[in-house]
Amino acid sequence: MYTTGWALWAPSAGDLFSDGHTDIVQLTREGYVFAWRTDGTYAGDQEWWAAHHDEWRTGRYGVDSRPPGAIRNARLSSSKLTFTAPGGDWYDGQAAGYRVSFSSQPVPATAPAEAQQSITVPAGVSSVTIQAVDQGGNFGPALTVSRSAGGH
Repeated sequence: MYTTGWALWAPSAGDLFSDGHTDIVQLTREGYVFAWRTDGTYAGDQEWWAAHHDEWRTGRYGVDSRPPGAIRNARLSSSKLTFTAPGGDWYDGQAAGYRVSFSSQPVPATAPAEAQQSITVPAGVSSVTIQAVDQGGNFGPALTVSRSAGGH
């Protein structure tokens, strides 16, 4: 593919938009940055994807070092928090549960990645901080959701 000039270094692959698909990014010596979306998913990247195998650089095969993905499309009503569930490893599989600000114990996950998940919220709660947890104990990014002023 023509990119207006010579490519510098190797391209990088990752999930730029947290949508479960692998994106490729390339820099040219002229200073242009190109990004391409692919149909590839996390499931196609299960082997040694980094030096010393994983994000923690353990060098041990089978270590679960990939955190859950980000919680998306979250809405808080008077009795429920609903959102698009991340996977246990980025956007693949199912998280083990969720750490939520109103509970001292993790709330079990019931939906696989990309499915709608809902959690019952105690009366009077107007803001919730939630974070996905996978089977290996890795945490995804935390998200705080507040109920709108309309109170729906």
